[in-house]
Amino acid sequence: MRASSFPAGFRISVRRAGRVDYKPGGLMEERTIFDNELIYVWKGSGTFILNKVESPVKKDDLILLLPGVPHGIRTNTADPFKLLFVHFDVLLKDGKKYALRNFGLPEIMHMSRALNILEIFLDLTEEFKEQRLGYESVMAAYVTLILATAYRHVHGLSLDPLRARLVARVRPALDYLHANFDRPCSTEALAALVHLHPVHFARVFKQAMGCTPHAYLIKLRIQRAKRLIVNSDLSFTQIAAKVGFKSIHQFSRTFKRIEGLTPSQYLQSVKHL
Repeated sequence: MRASSFPAGFRISVRRAGRVDYKPGGLMEERTIFDNELIYVWKGSGTFILNKVESPVKKDDLILLLPGVPHGIRTNTADPFKLLFVHFDVLLKDGKKYALRNFGLPEIMHMSRALNILEIFLDLTEEFKEQRLGYESVMAAYVTLILATAYRHVHGLSLDPLRARLVARVRPALDYLHANFDRPCSTEALAALVHLHPVHFARVFKQAMGCTPHAYLIKLRIQRAKRLIVNSDLSFTQIAAKVGFKSIHQFSRTFKRIEGLTPSQYLQSVKHL
């Protein structure tokens, strides 16, 4: 696909965001919407019907639904959908709506090689749910990041070919870490998931992600901890345990090393935004 111009000076206006868990064999009857919707397949597989055309979709697919396009959803019985979604408008400087059909994105994009899409969607849905001070601007930034990431990914601008292959090679390990970040995980266990010797796996992982598997796991834990600090009433001790740290002391030391602030300092900084 030829890259079209990425629009400059636009503003995102988010209407709503959330998560839908389908029951086995569940479906959504055909409908149309008046705004734009991005849907990320967190888990599961099934079929999207777009303009009467059936297309199989699976985990890590990103679906772009445009205004006025009839669409429906049918999930597999054995592997039902868990979907994350956001409805939004794209407004230009003069307030007119920008037509995303001119954006150069297909309706269905497989994003397994695009990093952190799941984390962005989870942060986005939590912002909509909690609606804390400034949440509209934060959500708009997340949608912009998703669109830019998808644009780069589709047009081959996100990862160089070598790194893309390396990320794909360690993808099962990445998926496992994202799903089990609160549990102990050895390099040997991760290497087994991708059928590599632990030493070779560690080398490939670092080439792909720029850090060791352990460092990546710690980053995931801190990312999750930051969301809990802002969007929950849990104590720091409870948060430390929930994201996989053995003690509040280990959590606090690690948090400050990565973020440059203690958990309490981070909370105060967010409150003053």
